[in-house]
Amino acid sequence: MSSKVFDPQVGDKVNYTIWTDVEPGTVVKRTSKTVHVQLDHAVCSDWERQDWSIQRDKAGSIVTFSLRVSGQWKRTGVSVNERGAYLSPGWRKYYDLGF
Repeated sequence: MSSKVFDPQVGDKVNYTIWTDVEPGTVVKRTSKTVHVQLDHAVCSDWERQDWSIQRDKAGSIVTFSLRVSGQWKRTGVSVNERGAYLSPGWRKYYDLGF
């Protein structure tokens, strides 16, 4: 198990987990304790395989994350114990068809 903490930087492609769905984004601003992520545009070409084409969206909504004691980046205003609402490295999109 790696002890390396995710350290997002401006320009990094990231993903934001919302319960079971995942949204792609790009880091647009960073301070020591916060990261501002602009959500990017995704279009699905195959729902069964969850095959997504992702493009940078400079008009996308901005979501702010704060660094928690656990080392995890969670959306600001969300309890540490709330499921999801965390930031991870890499562009990824997933839409849970079960809901």
